[in-house]
Amino acid sequence: MGKKREQKGKRLFLYCACLLAILLSVAGCGTTLNLQKREQGIDHLDLAEKLVNKGDYEGALKEDDAVVRVYPGVSPGDRALFHMGLIWAHPDNAGRDYKKALDCFQRLIKDFPGSALMEEVRVWVGAINELMLYEGRVRDREDTISVLKKQLDALKETDTRVEQKNKDLEETVKALKKQIKALKEIDLGIEEKKREDSSGKTNR
Repeated sequence: MGKKREQKGKRLFLYCACLLAILLSVAGCGTTLNLQKREQGIDHLDLAEKLVNKGDYEGALKEDDAVVRVYPGVSPGDRALFHMGLIWAHPDNAGRDYKKALDCFQRLIKDFPGSALMEEVRVWVGAINELMLYEGRVRDREDTISVLKKQLDALKETDTRVEQKNKDLEETVKALKKQIKALKEIDLGIEEKKREDSSGKTNR
């Protein structure tokens, strides 16, 4: 009876050991898969950086986006979002869009509250908000300048018309003066003729 208990105990111990081994190997596989995934994410980030250096901003954004989709809420997803924000704000990027950059940084703040990049992200958010405010003011001033230029052009055109009208009036005045002079001469001629006629009658 003691032997049977001992054998049952050994079997139970063996079953527990096997179960523990299976659990450890499954956990190990999961950890290995996570490490492989993380390495793939880092490879995407490295490729994105290389593409930025080549000026392929669109390709870099695709690489970063792939990382964000695989790692929502965990690193290196935060690094990918940060990199996307930098790409959208990059001065050499022809498709630069501060609004999209701001969206990336704000999403990072929301989805990755414990990220080591948080301080840098807050600085970027502040800088981009200031930049967008400044750009808005510049646009407003440009619109005002454009309106003022149109008004000035309209005034110049009106001034040109007034000058032309003044010239036309001067020409009309000159023509009228000539007519008046001619009429005066005719009038003087008529008066002289009348005098001659009346003096001729008187002499008779």
